[in-house]
Amino acid sequence: MMTSARKGSICVGLTGGIGCGKSATRKILQEHDISVLDTDELAHAAIAPEGEAYADVVTAFGPEILMQDGTINRKELGTLVFTDEAQRKRLNGLIHPLVRTQWVAWVKERRCAGEHAVVVIPLLYEVGAQNEDWDAVICVHSLPEKVRERLRQRGWSDEEAQRRVAAQWPVAEKCRRADFVIENNQGLDQLRANVMKVWGKISNQEIKGHG
Repeated sequence: MMTSARKGSICVGLTGGIGCGKSATRKILQEHDISVLDTDELAHAAIAPEGEAYADVVTAFGPEILMQDGTINRKELGTLVFTDEAQRKRLNGLIHPLVRTQWVAWVKERRCAGEHAVVVIPLLYEVGAQNEDWDAVICVHSLPEKVRERLRQRGWSDEEAQRRVAAQWPVAEKCRRADFVIENNQGLDQLRANVMKVWGKISNQEIKGHG
């Protein structure tokens, strides 16, 4: 949910479909000295051996998800939860509250410091985070064929990719709800131009609060 832009700190929620280019967008923003927090990284840290959710996840899903060194095999865990909606909800229930607490605190710190900040939240709408303290929400969008191509490059089968896509809201719905949409269909240079055009609109206070 967009609010009127404030002087000083600008805080933005960034979402989008899987394979649409959220990571590339993050890197572009960081190149311009904009602080970015990726909640996927927080989630990965939460299930690391020293992480807050590690013990609960191992208890919930069993020692079969562990590698020999005691770390959680994220690929094995992913295969498990993306073939079983109940298991996916179970995992999300263990991790999402921890992650949310961390990024909410991080945004408050950026506000207090007067720093621009972006939080990458792939499931922003799915977890109801659109109503948090954002000056705007941005959705990164790509054509389905572009997404399939990128996921194949990650080594995913079409079936696995489809399961991941189906586990999220349709990206078209995310775009409809977002304040700004960044298209990522024409290469890195065009993406960079699109990102900075949108950021310019936000930082120049061209956004209008509409509750």
